[in-house]
Amino acid sequence: MYSSQLELRQRLIYATHSSKSRSSELFSLEDLITINFLSKFRNLFAMFKMKGQINIDFVVSFGLFLVVLIYIFNFFNDYWIAFGDYHKTIAKQVKAMDIASILVTLPGYWNAGSNSGYDWENHIDNVKIIGLAQVSDPFILSQEKINALNNSLNYSLLKEIWGTYNDYAICISNCTNGCTDNCDIAKIGEFNVSVIKGKIARYVLINNSGALYRAKVEVFVI
Repeated sequence: MYSSQLELRQRLIYATHSSKSRSSELFSLEDLITINFLSKFRNLFAMFKMKGQINIDFVVSFGLFLVVLIYIFNFFNDYWIAFGDYHKTIAKQVKAMDIASILVTLPGYWNAGSNSGYDWENHIDNVKIIGLAQVSDPFILSQEKINALNNSLNYSLLKEIWGTYNDYAICISNCTNGCTDNCDIAKIGEFNVSVIKGKIARYVLINNSGALYRAKVEVFVI
């Protein structure tokens, strides 16, 4: 055996650059077995080192992929939530416009089998459509119909007639001396301003026993 690893290494280098016959002269059979073992051990070590490097690269790449995937998921999740809220707001705004248009342009309608008419304020139990306009002029509202809406119809019945599952509110304010939102003419429904999604206002004239005055009709859908 050799006295040091340095001597063995020198002989190995020399043998690499020498002919096969010269190598067999320098090394005994025991030397060749030792050299072969060391060479295989070195190759095995290099292989495990390479595998370890490959595993680390895979873990890092997979981790980056997960980070990007989570970011994309959160982005689209926030987008779809915002889009859903926007869609609901638009739907409620459309519903508010629909209710306001019916109130200020139609006289309303009641039906009881063979009998029917537009004076639903006198037939509360059989009302089918609630409108506040006069029959003769759809742009002037009837004070009698407004009073019936404000005092005679319950909240659940109004939701059923208008075909809405959403909460709503109606505010009619006098605009004779400037429009306010005090709902001094009529106030119907639930007023929770912090959660109102749909809102529409219509400016009208109201006929109160022949006297006309300006007013604002607001419809809120929650």
